[in-house]
Amino acid sequence: MSRFAFALVAVVTVSLSLSMAACGGGKEYWHAQAVTSPDVTVTPTQIWVGGKKLWVRLNVQNGSKGTLIVNRDAIVAHTATGQTVGRASGAYTQHEPYVIMPGSFHPVYVEFEEQGFNWREAGGVQIDLGKAIMKDGQPVVAPPLAANP
Repeated sequence: MSRFAFALVAVVTVSLSLSMAACGGGKEYWHAQAVTSPDVTVTPTQIWVGGKKLWVRLNVQNGSKGTLIVNRDAIVAHTATGQTVGRASGAYTQHEPYVIMPGSFHPVYVEFEEQGFNWREAGGVQIDLGKAIMKDGQPVVAPPLAANP
């Protein structure tokens, strides 16, 4: 490769990287610790901001002797400013609840779209599963999951 071609590729690569950063491109990974209660353990596997969404991937483990039902549409995020954001839903989003048998777990993926704010500037959120997990028709106590950049 000639020096000119190499320099051109380098300039284009740097320009694309800078424009993606300026537009909020790329992933910004966040951190969270697992939360547990007598009936359920919620373990984050990946949480990141990409584009205008906060993407949350969790494992929900059933520690009870009953069957758990997880309704992803009932999972919400609370911002540091007190705003509550419901789950974003796309054209191909499955809205069926997950059934988790005793002793087993299920991956749960949700995303939350920005609503008049920027996730990268939000300073963290509380992922609230309090109304999303049921056992025998009753909500299961699950502490909120604190996620931070």
